[in-house]
Amino acid sequence: CVYKNDKEYYEWIQNLQIGDFVKTYKNGYKSIKHIGTSKLLNNNSEDNTKSMYKMKNTDFIITGGHSILVDDITEEEEKIQYSVYGMTNQSIEDKQLLLACVSDKFEKIMDKNIYNIYHIVLENYNKYSNYGIYANDGILTESISYDCFTKSFKIM
Repeated sequence: CVYKNDKEYYEWIQNLQIGDFVKTYKNGYKSIKHIGTSKLLNNNSEDNTKSMYKMKNTDFIITGGHSILVDDITEEEEKIQYSVYGMTNQSIEDKQLLLACVSDKFEKIMDKNIYNIYHIVLENYNKYSNYGIYANDGILTESISYDCFTKSFKIM
C-alpha cells in the first residue's frame, strides 16, 4: 500500500520507486530507500523457500522463503519452520512470521518459469530491522532489512 499524490492505494511492486511511501503495520508510512530485483527459476531446487507460492483466492505471489505476518502460528507450523528451515519464533511488532512454503494459505506454483523477485528497504534507523507492510488489499507481509539487502545486492 503506497501513499502518493495525496492518495492511498495498492500498487504492483514492480511499479514502486525509491522515495515512494509504503504503509507499515505500526509505523505509519516509510519511504523506500532501496529496491532490489533478481530472477528465480521456479522449482529448480528441492528447497521450497526457492520456489514461488500463490496465496489462495488472491493474486499475491511470493517466494516460499518470504513470510506473511499472522497473529499466531500453530505448533505444527512452528515445528516445520524450525526443523526444516531453522527459523525460530520470529516476529515483527506483535505479529509472527509465517513462511509461505509452510502456510496452508498458499499453494506452490508448479511451473518452471523464471520470475522477477523484488525486495524493498524502507527508511529505518536500525539496519537490522524490517517492517510489516501491506500488500494486495491488506495482506500483511515483510520488507527486507538494510543488512539483509546489502548481503544480497550490490548497493550503487
